[in-house]
Amino acid sequence: MDSSLESHAKTDLNLEASFSGSGHVGVMDASRGEKNANILIDEDYKGTYYITKNMSHEVKYKLTREVDDWLPCCSGGFADMNVLDKKPFKSASGIFDCTCFKVPTQAQFQRVYQKP
Repeated sequence: MDSSLESHAKTDLNLEASFSGSGHVGVMDASRGEKNANILIDEDYKGTYYITKNMSHEVKYKLTREVDDWLPCCSGGFADMNVLDKKPFKSASGIFDCTCFKVPTQAQFQRVYQKP
């Protein structure tokens, strides 16, 4: 079974600034987290300025991954299981293919009651 997630985000920034002294304009793309952020704009100004900036940033993200079912017998049996899950269950073909169970007419291990 495949699971997918799609995301689309757009940011628009219209900046108009007038100043004397020093200024900084910076834009970071932190969509991958703060530690892995990309610096998109890094500008320093010193003096007298009138700045107009129109910026737009668009992010499209798509994640597709295969999801294992919780009970493999419901989705195709032991042959359909993940290879890493099969290793510890070398003799699991009779358990995970859902064909081994038949309702017994009597218990395999009978209870033995002892009189006190």
